Amino acid sequence: MWAFDTWLAQTDHGDDSNNVIVGRTRPSSKPAIVFLDFANSMGFDGSWSGSGWRIVRPAPFPALMRRHLDPKLLKDAIGKARAAGRQIAQHARADEVAALLRESGGGPGAGRVT
Repeated sequence: MWAFDTWLAQTDHGDDSNNVIVGRTRPSSKPAIVFLDFANSMGFDGSWSGSGWRIVRPAPFPALMRRHLDPKLLKDAIGKARAAGRQIAQHARADEVAALLRESGGGPGAGRVT
């Protein structure tokens, strides 16, 4: 999740326990952690305009969870996020991305491609 939050420039998953849920799909399964509330991500505050999305900063992440991270799994997740980003960029046309942003109400500068 930390790699995903960083990729999306999520700023709201620090130590706010209201944004984290632990659950199970069935009683015998291992618990899974799920983050909610991605409103403060993807340049919601205009930080991605003017190529600001190129600046990557580690997303805030609960200290308790950081202590239990597996560095190898984190590195693998970062690699997968980079590959997904390249794949999205390769297949998405700028006008399609702009249309999606406009339709979603994508925040400041939505639909403007720089």
